[in-house]
Amino acid sequence: MLRLRNGLMMVCCLFFFLFSHTIHVYAEEAKTPEQKMAELEAEMERLKAKGENYDFLKEEVKNFRESVQKERESLTNTFNIYLGLLTGIIGVAGLSITIVGFIFYFKVGQSRKELDDQINTMKKEMQDRLNQLEYEFTEKVRKKFQKEMEKVAAQLINEEMDTYKESLEALNELIDKELKNKKVRVLVTGPEDEIKKMEENELKILNKQVYKTTVKPFDKAEIAKELQNNEFDIIIYRYPKTNEGGYQSSVGILAQMLKQHSRQLPLLVYSDYGKIDDPELNTYLLRSYANIPSSLISNLFSLYQVFYKQEAKVPSSVEHEEF
Repeated sequence: MLRLRNGLMMVCCLFFFLFSHTIHVYAEEAKTPEQKMAELEAEMERLKAKGENYDFLKEEVKNFRESVQKERESLTNTFNIYLGLLTGIIGVAGLSITIVGFIFYFKVGQSRKELDDQINTMKKEMQDRLNQLEYEFTEKVRKKFQKEMEKVAAQLINEEMDTYKESLEALNELIDKELKNKKVRVLVTGPEDEIKKMEENELKILNKQVYKTTVKPFDKAEIAKELQNNEFDIIIYRYPKTNEGGYQSSVGILAQMLKQHSRQLPLLVYSDYGKIDDPELNTYLLRSYANIPSSLISNLFSLYQVFYKQEAKVPSSVEHEEF
């Protein structure tokens, strides 16, 4: 039932939609001529009213345009007046600004120039003062430094002079010693066979180191004569390796001869045994011993230096041993 009802309603709606225009046209065609005339008159009245309204609107638009034109012209005139006034004001202001600027520039320019001159003058004065202070400070430092350097130089010179004096004294002493050594006159005595053994080494060294070397076998009378003539400065006695032949008594005799002489000479005993136990020899203070060639030369000059440095003053003892 519900479906049937819905279907009928849809058919009715479709029919009404399709035939509504036809019904309206038919209704229009059914009007009378009087009705149509009345409608036309009404339409004409309506159109006439629209025409009057149009003329009124046209007149209003015309009036509005004229009013707008007058307002525009008035506004333009007013704008031109104000523009002229503004232009005049701007011109006067520009001229005033130009004049004021010129005056300001002139005044400020003059003041700036004077200020620059004053600043430059102050800078120059300050620079001159700084230069003066720098010069004074430099001079002060230079003088102080010079004084310090002079003190240091004087101190160094004094130290160098002291060192130089010490070196010079040592050099003079060495030269004096060398000169004395070169002036030494040496007598080498002892058994003849022992002396000949010394020719290979010891005597060659002595000949280079001393002024004069005299070599001769021990002879009491001959040596006494030469001692009397003061022909020697120091005597080397070559002690034999054995005690045969009375050699030991010879060195004792030599020591006794030296003690009795007015000028006691240094005596150097050259022995392989070192120190010799001889009563006469042991009582002679200016004696020394050597047992090798190197100690022979060193003890020779040491004994000579001690003896002649004291200028013939007999020391308490100059005994020296080498082994």
